[in-house]
Amino acid sequence: MSLYKLKASFTVSALNYGADSVDNSLKAEGLSQTSSAVVAQKSSLALDGALATAASSGFASPHRITITSTGDDSSGAIFVITGTDANSGAQTVEIQGGAAGKTVTTAESFKTVSSITVKNGSADTAGTVSAGIASILEGDTGNNQKATYTITATDFPSSTTLTLNLSSTATAVFNYGTANESTSRDFTDADEGTPITVTVLAAQDSTVELNPHMPTVSHTILEDGATATAYIGAVPTVTVAVQDNNVPTASDGIVQTAKLEDNVVSALSSGVVAQDAALTLATSSFNKAHKVSITSTGDDSGISFKIEGTDANNATISGGETITGATAGNTVYTTNLFKTVTAITVLNGPTTGTVKAGIYPQITFTAADFGYTDGDSDLLDKVTINSLPTNGELKLGSTVLTSGNLSSNNTVTAADLAAGNLVFTPAAGGSGSGYGNFTYTVNDGLQDAASANTMKVNIGDAVDVTVKSWKQVSSADVPVKNQTVTLKSGANYHDGVAVSGTFTTNDTGKLDLTGVADGTHTAGYTIAKATDYAITQQVLQMTDILDMYDFFAGLKTPTADQMIASNVTYATNGDSSIGMDDVLTAYDMFIGREDSYVIFRDTTLTTPTYNSATNQITDASNAFEVSAGNALTLNAYFLGDTDGGYADHLSIL
Repeated sequence: MSLYKLKASFTVSALNYGADSVDNSLKAEGLSQTSSAVVAQKSSLALDGALATAASSGFASPHRITITSTGDDSSGAIFVITGTDANSGAQTVEIQGGAAGKTVTTAESFKTVSSITVKNGSADTAGTVSAGIASILEGDTGNNQKATYTITATDFPSSTTLTLNLSSTATAVFNYGTANESTSRDFTDADEGTPITVTVLAAQDSTVELNPHMPTVSHTILEDGATATAYIGAVPTVTVAVQDNNVPTASDGIVQTAKLEDNVVSALSSGVVAQDAALTLATSSFNKAHKVSITSTGDDSGISFKIEGTDANNATISGGETITGATAGNTVYTTNLFKTVTAITVLNGPTTGTVKAGIYPQITFTAADFGYTDGDSDLLDKVTINSLPTNGELKLGSTVLTSGNLSSNNTVTAADLAAGNLVFTPAAGGSGSGYGNFTYTVNDGLQDAASANTMKVNIGDAVDVTVKSWKQVSSADVPVKNQTVTLKSGANYHDGVAVSGTFTTNDTGKLDLTGVADGTHTAGYTIAKATDYAITQQVLQMTDILDMYDFFAGLKTPTADQMIASNVTYATNGDSSIGMDDVLTAYDMFIGREDSYVIFRDTTLTTPTYNSATNQITDASNAFEVSAGNALTLNAYFLGDTDGGYADHLSIL
């Protein structure tokens, strides 16, 4: 009998992920991120994972669904998964939860998932839970996983040999029960009814794919070395969900808050404060929202203070917040964060002594502060604290982290960060850039980043310095990017000595002034004739020099920006006038005989004025003040460039 009159039949089993498929952040959280608390009966998991959109619109291929439990749900919570099957038909599946730290997987595959609910009448979950898809992992740590399926031949013609070839975008091989072998397998009637296992291995590749990617295994049946047309499509294509796992990365974090001070909001009262009387406010608004503190010299533990004001979004805190006073010499503080304080009133006084009000600034870290990125789109799983701040207090939940307990308390989970459990508090009066620095390592659920990063915790200093606008005429607000400037102490650019070296603006024009103490500083950028001569030639034109002469002679009235730009000798002698020395210096800069300068000026300074009769400039200083909690915007002026042409040639630097 010919092959075409009697054909073998091939059946393919469902994928078996088995023990080689382990949990990772995307598998466990692809559909639903780890819940913030236990999930009650009749309640649903929020579909908020990386694959939530695909769950509603449809996966690239049907997937088995996983539920991961942190508590023991093996005899308690039952999960009801609703969606559609591989043929887009409605499908509802119930699955018993797993033991603590374990994952359970549905036998059925889902094309879409519309809800995952804890079954009424089973039990609340024993802990937090998450949901994802069953998949195998390709990792660069040697822990690649595999999935298997079986192919069974029946009704095989006697004395016939068929060859089954595998081709795949993943590594797929046959398994004869003892070892994985080639991608080609001969079938004869001796194989009748015997399942042959195909193993699909998620070998690490050099490509970063968006999770999950879907390698497919195709099957071709050959007879006498040629494709057997009668068997085309006899063994369907198999699609496997694979998660790429490249090492996560992170950038250094930078956070800032004001000093912890107990007399910022109100000075120490002159005497006891009567009932219904209010403290006299010294400062009523802040750059950032802070807790408000009350410090008592007497025992005020029996009275209350009512603080009124607005929250971080400038919305009125309804009814304010009432707190109980402190014992003698101690401080209490609010739970709410106040952006403004409108009143602090003694409710059941009088106080037993003098009191004062201040701010109790804290930094509550979020996942975004750690600069986590992952090419595989895996979610941040945890952060490991490697070293502690030398100043202040870093607290995880109710535990203050110390050198003695860090090794057992240094893991901060994504759930901890979401709950606001990692908090830094400076010591009273402490300040400085880098004041509370610590190092950390991010993790994607399977492996740490290759190197640690630093969280720069700045207290009080003006690290939020924005440098903008090389133009003198245009009002465009242009950030000055990737320019290295020298910061010095003193009122003029040439005064003082460099402070902690040089600083470079980032891609948004920000200067990180790590290590800079409070005080008066100046900043500048030197355009050296030896290296930047071409820029000088293109920026300074004779029209600039002629304009400067007209300003000096009183023939033209300069704008405020033009006044600052025209005072080119300011960088060398700090004068406040436009004279012939400026004109001649600008000419020397124009022909490349002398270096040029860019100076930075605080935008909050009074607008400069120019007296054409005396050639005097008022308020031309480029000094700026770095002080507790303030932020600065600096405008950059290219000295001599009165027409604002420098911005057109910035890219030449």
